Amino acid sequence: MKTTITTIVVILTIAMNAQRNEQIQTLIDKQEIIELQSLYAQALDKQEWSLLEDVFEEKFTVDFSKWGVPVTKMSITDFIQFMQKTFSTEGLQTQHTMSNFKITISGNTAQSEIYVLAKHKVSNAAGEFYYDMNGYYSETYIKKNGTWKITSIQLNPRWATGDEPSKIFTF
Repeated sequence: MKTTITTIVVILTIAMNAQRNEQIQTLIDKQEIIELQSLYAQALDKQEWSLLEDVFEEKFTVDFSKWGVPVTKMSITDFIQFMQKTFSTEGLQTQHTMSNFKITISGNTAQSEIYVLAKHKVSNAAGEFYYDMNGYYSETYIKKNGTWKITSIQLNPRWATGDEPSKIFTF
């Protein structure tokens, strides 16, 4: 009887440790995705475009269709060129703040919905212009060799205030 109870206790302890390890790994994965999003925001705000190579897969889906950009599969090189052009307005400063991270992990893949408040200011010879946008990103991710990267990104604006986007962005 004592051996049976000891065996049950050992089995339960092993099962609880395995479950605990899985929960800890899920928390680590979610934190890594949050940090990936922070790196994306830093790349945009500092215009350090090479950082995007650490954020996205080599080829990924971009859905900025609510901004008039067709849904497309892009290489990281093409995306960097697209973002450089879009953010090339003289005197442009931005701040992308992300919050309300809803992340679902499933093995080596994940999905998220992440709120964004993007503030934009242009100050140049043409004047001073402002554009603020509130919305959320819907994204998918893959984990390869222990590293998470975005495989698809969709920007879903909710509302915007300020000047026309054409005063802020170069399309």
